Amino acid sequence: MKKIILSSFFILSLSVILHAGNWDYYISLGTEYLKKGDYKSSLKYYELSLDYAAQDYPKYANSYISISYSYMAVSYFHLGEKYFNSGKYNEAINYFNNAITYYNARNEYSDNNSDYDYNSPS
Repeated sequence: MKKIILSSFFILSLSVILHAGNWDYYISLGTEYLKKGDYKSSLKYYELSLDYAAQDYPKYANSYISISYSYMAVSYFHLGEKYFNSGKYNEAINYFNNAITYYNARNEYSDNNSDYDYNSPS
């Protein structure tokens, strides 16, 4: 069992190194961890996606940053739920506040910094 876990970790680490700089890849990894309920790992990959949004998609960076913020808000919310359900209310409040912060940042980013003209043909 340890060999399987270590092998999986090695393959995952290697794949992250090989795909460094790929916004889509980090969003996909974050989403996989989110589906598994590993919200702290999902946050790590969503945060990494922020580093590459402008680099990978310079023309649409604001839109991609806004998407990353949305996913981060969801992860923080789920972490807040986990702490709330386990009776750790102060920790839950911190995670819920972070969820609100990222949700609001996402809204402000997409509303005030729109870099996509929806009226022009692609």
